Amino acid sequence: MLTSDCVMAHYDPAAPTQLRVDASPVGLGAILTQTQQGAVRPVAYASRTLTPVERRYSQTEREALAVVWGCEKFHLYLYGTTFDLLTDQKPLEVIYSPTSKPPARIERWGLLLQPYTFRLQYSPGATNPAHMLSRLPLPNTVHRERNIAEEYVHYIARNAIPKAMTLTQLEQATARDPVLQRVHQSVVSGNWPKTKETDPYFCVKNELTATESLLLRGSRIVVPASLQPTTLQLAHEGHQGIVRTKQLLREKVWWPGIDKDVEHLIRSCISCQAQSSQSCPQPLTMTEMPSRPWTVLHADLCGPFPSGESLLVLVDSCSRWPEVFILKSTTAAVIINRMKSCFAVHGLPEAIVTDNGPQFVAEEFDLYLREHGITHRRVTPYWPQANSEVERFNRTLEKAIRAANTEGKDWKSELNTFLLNYRATAHCTTGKSPAVLLFGREIRTKLPSLNTSRSPASTSPVVDPAILERDRCQKAKMKKYADEKRRAAPSNIKRGDKVLLKQERKNKLSTKYDPDPYIVVVGTKGTSLLLKRRAEPEIMRNSSAVRKLPPEGTDNHPHEAKRKPDQVVDTTAKPRPQRQRKPPEYLGHEK
Repeated sequence: MLTSDCVMAHYDPAAPTQLRVDASPVGLGAILTQTQQGAVRPVAYASRTLTPVERRYSQTEREALAVVWGCEKFHLYLYGTTFDLLTDQKPLEVIYSPTSKPPARIERWGLLLQPYTFRLQYSPGATNPAHMLSRLPLPNTVHRERNIAEEYVHYIARNAIPKAMTLTQLEQATARDPVLQRVHQSVVSGNWPKTKETDPYFCVKNELTATESLLLRGSRIVVPASLQPTTLQLAHEGHQGIVRTKQLLREKVWWPGIDKDVEHLIRSCISCQAQSSQSCPQPLTMTEMPSRPWTVLHADLCGPFPSGESLLVLVDSCSRWPEVFILKSTTAAVIINRMKSCFAVHGLPEAIVTDNGPQFVAEEFDLYLREHGITHRRVTPYWPQANSEVERFNRTLEKAIRAANTEGKDWKSELNTFLLNYRATAHCTTGKSPAVLLFGREIRTKLPSLNTSRSPASTSPVVDPAILERDRCQKAKMKKYADEKRRAAPSNIKRGDKVLLKQERKNKLSTKYDPDPYIVVVGTKGTSLLLKRRAEPEIMRNSSAVRKLPPEGTDNHPHEAKRKPDQVVDTTAKPRPQRQRKPPEYLGHEK
């Protein structure tokens, strides 16, 4: 009876429209009506059951939900027109008014109603036919709130995808291309004029074939200039690499410079660049060894360990003497107290190198260093290699702790044993033990020694120039080996360049680089860069953590154009350098 043609009417865009909604403790109801020929007639009915969570809403919230659900249900009829919204909940006239300040949930529903233009009116429950629909809702009706922004994005994405190219389009574009028309005439007549536009085609004239409306090179279609960008986009769908994209194009089409166009397209594609492999690392920047011990310290935190404790690690840049403290808390105040006890033994250093942890950038820590005349050097964020002196010791320290834990020993007790042996062992870079360089004497261990004499120094001695030279040579060898192994190359990033920043991988779909580019504001000292992105604050990163984007409209690899066509690039891997073997001195061999 309610759905017969005598009761319902077809929707008329010119007729006044009303939406009647109601909510009950179990469901929602909505009726779309129109005033046609002086009578109010229903156009559509709708109802649904409430979810268990929605049933715990207050009655006012359920009525407000009915308004939003009714508008979204009949979005096709209500969007773009003015209509009357009738409800039996009087407070909704104030809640959905422009001056109200409703709770967060209703305020969010109010945002969903912004696309609609309606007049909210109160209608008593006795005169609201949606009252019955909300008491007898349809069961198991799946409801999903509309997201207009999401639908718009999907619409743009669907319509932005390049459509398939037809032969008719190629024929029409070829007929409009003046260069291909001259090449077509030259192929037919055999007469090739010497012009800049036809020279690339003259080199392959024996492979060209002219049909009535197309030009072919072998079995491949010669694409006119107007359709070349579209052809590249079609071939790059799915974001294949340079080699596979070239293979796909070579099977079907050709034009002069097609390989170079493919390379430029993919190297300019932010989606491809954001997930490509890391660019060439920067050559190592080696630091000078201080001339006196305990002048420059490297500090870092190691942990936390399963017991909840962490380690404060201090390493002298000259002698490589380590100091390790067990911490239950890693606040700036606790770290300062540990440093005070350490400095009371060894004295105050001239500088401390740390990372950008919250403890080391705290105002309290900075104030302590300034009061004691200590320079604070912070490394580039997310670049622990700049603090490698202490980072490398942390790796050795963690290995010793894991070994003690594997043997079932207390790693806290074994920590002192490890430090004793480490301080008495000659360092591979300096050739001397940390104790000798710091104190001017050897420290006694459990191992027997023929020389039992001790000559403690009253002051820290100046480092022997031979040791300084050895340190410099060892670092030079390390730099040469590391740079050759990693194929390091100096950065060509300059101010104003667009770069992609390496990001942390959160899941399998995360790209290696953030696809939203940064602008290089200025290159700071060493290999650090100052980056800026729109209204975000400036950040400092190492140049090896960014990937440079080519300028728009330029070729990213001009050196490839200089390479001769028949030039072969040697890609064979260089053999690794062999370690120099020396017989041990204690067997009587001379140096």
